Amino acid sequence: MKTWAEIDARREGYGLSRAEMCRELGISESTVFKGIQMKRRPRHSLRRAAVAFFEKLDAASAASDKQEASA
Repeated sequence: MKTWAEIDARREGYGLSRAEMCRELGISESTVFKGIQMKRRPRHSLRRAAVAFFEKLDAASAASDKQEASA
């Protein structure tokens, strides 16, 4: 995920609102909006935070799927 548009697309894939993602990352929605509109790349620290956030969501989803499969 190198651009705000890629991060935002991944967020949409999880069905999250932009506000939820921004709250988790500690940034404003306008940061994402402006980044998408201006085709900018997020700071490296924000990219790392976004990757960690989505990895956490992946892990939670996998645990939920595993739990459902064993039930």
